[in-house]
Amino acid sequence: MKHQGKAQLDAQYGMLTTIATEAGVSLSTVSKVVHRRHDVSSSTRDRVEELLAHYGYVRPWDRDPATPRQMVAVFRDLSGPYTLEVVRGIVDAAGLIGMQVVTGTTSMRPISHWLRECVNVGALGLIVVISMLTEEDQRHIVEHELPVVLVDPLSTPSRDIPTIGVTNWSGAKEAVQHLLSLGHTRVGMIAGRSHSPAGSARLHGYRAALEEAGIAYDPHIVRSTDFDYDEGLSAALHVLRTPDRPTALFAASDAQAMVVLEAAQKTVLLVVSGRPYAIGRHAERATASVQAFFPSREGAGAVAGVLSGRVAPSGRLPVQIPGDRASQPGTYLAPPLALKSDGVSNIDPTPAYPFGHGLTYTTFEIKDVKADAPAIPIDGSVTVTATVANTGSRPGTAVPQLYLTDPVASVTRPVRRLIGFARIDLEAGERAVVEFEVDADLAGFTGRDLLRRVEPGRLVFAVAQSAGDSGRAVEVTLYGAVRAIGHTRTMTTPATVTRTPEGATES
Repeated sequence: MKHQGKAQLDAQYGMLTTIATEAGVSLSTVSKVVHRRHDVSSSTRDRVEELLAHYGYVRPWDRDPATPRQMVAVFRDLSGPYTLEVVRGIVDAAGLIGMQVVTGTTSMRPISHWLRECVNVGALGLIVVISMLTEEDQRHIVEHELPVVLVDPLSTPSRDIPTIGVTNWSGAKEAVQHLLSLGHTRVGMIAGRSHSPAGSARLHGYRAALEEAGIAYDPHIVRSTDFDYDEGLSAALHVLRTPDRPTALFAASDAQAMVVLEAAQKTVLLVVSGRPYAIGRHAERATASVQAFFPSREGAGAVAGVLSGRVAPSGRLPVQIPGDRASQPGTYLAPPLALKSDGVSNIDPTPAYPFGHGLTYTTFEIKDVKADAPAIPIDGSVTVTATVANTGSRPGTAVPQLYLTDPVASVTRPVRRLIGFARIDLEAGERAVVEFEVDADLAGFTGRDLLRRVEPGRLVFAVAQSAGDSGRAVEVTLYGAVRAIGHTRTMTTPATVTRTPEGATES
């Protein structure tokens, strides 16, 4: 089996190399055509396909459709946001071409094992996401002509092995440019070692951003370390204790970011991203965290206003920020066993920050939650009332959120579901009463007969400040026969706000 797998790989590699030479393109371009990727011009695709047919090349999955197309991806471990993002990218890309991905780690089995496994199973490719390969492993790859790509190694392989790196230079440049756009003119850096391609590229990106902004490079606020914790902490403390200390620090890695947060007495973690990332371990070390997503052209001024205190933030998370080891994407809409459940699963899906969470420069309290009736008919409505108070010393915007729980439904329902909310601007010490008009239609769900229905039974309404806040709750009972509902059902919860003691009303 081993010899057969190697012979097939030898023949395949030699034929594709010949085709690449005759077509005047790279071997990677031929591989894209073989895997029917779309990022190849039509003329090049036609030329390569003609040569594939001329040499009688048959794609392995066409030769034996019952044999799954497999790719092997090997990591040092499967923890941390960087690894999760790489795994997601590999799986998504493989799915586009109908390929299965087998993942493994070098924590239990050495990379040499995975190289042999790649030959034995006839894998179509091996992606290696570890720091570096030994000379012996590199020799094995070259001798067996394994289709290997090494992702973001700390040093360039001594042999001719394809590698791909992250956007070290441009990523570092853009990060520093963002700090400069916030008004910082003295930005320091905790960099990687100069002998590391990644560390060197990130340092050059940092310097390029300073040069474009007309700011001189100051070596006194730049320290190079390995991408680890202990040495990074010493470097961060050294930079922050310089007489003319920087107003912002750019960290070149996750580990270095953690030590910067620990070294600084008061640090704000600013996350500019297009999706929620697992920032829990960083946020724990920061005084505060700001999730800016992609704020566009006016974003720098808006973020600067929030950080300086000129603007009181009033946003609430429309998604959850996952915990470091939580599944992604995560949602608060989950049945009981999908949440943290001791004795059922050792996976903790608790988010770092829940849906609806958001802080500002004051605090709020929700109390006196009540319903205007203990029971309503199956086609009726109920008014849920709560008092919201600004208990801090500054004005702010409260966002009381109404959540529904149905503990006796005939099918499994989410533990809680948002059905209404209100935004209330309150001065320091001011209070307001919010009334939610809840129609029974909002308790509807799809039953086992695949028809939407409202069932009699007990409902729990909670007014809270986020999906992770238990808030204050009140129970209401629906009575009557099961009622079918359709597309004309009520889908919103009107909220009315009455300020006290003035009595002014907002809708």
